[in-house]
Amino acid sequence: ESYYQRIHLPSGANERRFYFQCMDIFDYWFKHQDELRADIEQRFIPRYLWATAVRPMIVGQESSTRMSVTSSVIVNAMMDKLAALMASNCNRACFLTQQDLSKMFFKPGSPLGHYLEQIGKSDTSLYQFMNSQEHKSCDCMQYVATAATMGVLRKNRVIDVNKCGNCQTYLRIIKRCPLCDTVAYCDESCQKEHWKREHKKNCAGYKLHKKNNRKPK
Repeated sequence: ESYYQRIHLPSGANERRFYFQCMDIFDYWFKHQDELRADIEQRFIPRYLWATAVRPMIVGQESSTRMSVTSSVIVNAMMDKLAALMASNCNRACFLTQQDLSKMFFKPGSPLGHYLEQIGKSDTSLYQFMNSQEHKSCDCMQYVATAATMGVLRKNRVIDVNKCGNCQTYLRIIKRCPLCDTVAYCDESCQKEHWKREHKKNCAGYKLHKKNNRKPK
């Protein structure tokens, strides 16, 4: 929860916004190196972040996808560097310094810098990166990457599925609208309030239900 509150989602592929998002991600994990050190063997954190990026709920919502992919790639790179420090016989404490991060991000020809350039370049290059042989986690991503390249990828209305659609509170347990499965709520009272105020007019599932159950004239 705190992670999604800390990392801002820029709208669209904008170089300046993407740069500051990368800095946010670096800063967050720089302060949470203990968690990365404990996860070096299993890599649950980067795997979870990547799995979040390929969820069908957010395909077509590039700001959310880009944030998760960027986080996964940066975390993996930081873990690789931490693992190298821990395996070496250096006398320094096995924690990354700001200088280490600068080299990872700004050093000409660095793999991480090249990856981030691909991710942040455009929506098409983002999905092409996710479908690359080195990074893809499933064959289904090839269809998304192809659609993005052809300019026919269906764009979803951007919804932060980690926030309540009514009060905008970040959610630990996500309970979605049972009709459309695209809006999440804290509880039943928030769902009812949002339904009356807005969602009843926009809910695709409700519209389909009305259409299918319309009485003949």
